[in-house]
Amino acid sequence: MEQAAQAVLDARDAHPNCSLAQLYDPNKMPSDLLAAHKALDKAVEEAYDVDFDGDEEKIVAHLFKLYAEAIESRE
Repeated sequence: MEQAAQAVLDARDAHPNCSLAQLYDPNKMPSDLLAAHKALDKAVEEAYDVDFDGDEEKIVAHLFKLYAEAIESRE
């Protein structure tokens, strides 16, 4: 997962003249950044043994749910 996350950062760095808004414009996202994000999504799904078919919203929601449960169990 760390390598996949680093690949996202590296892909961003490959476009130094673009803002984050430009990089993440759904109609103009550079193909290397899109591929890096897809690989990261896959790595996260594998690490947490879930299959959301790369649906980033579902992945993020699941991670926040796990985080909330972890915080709640500490209290």
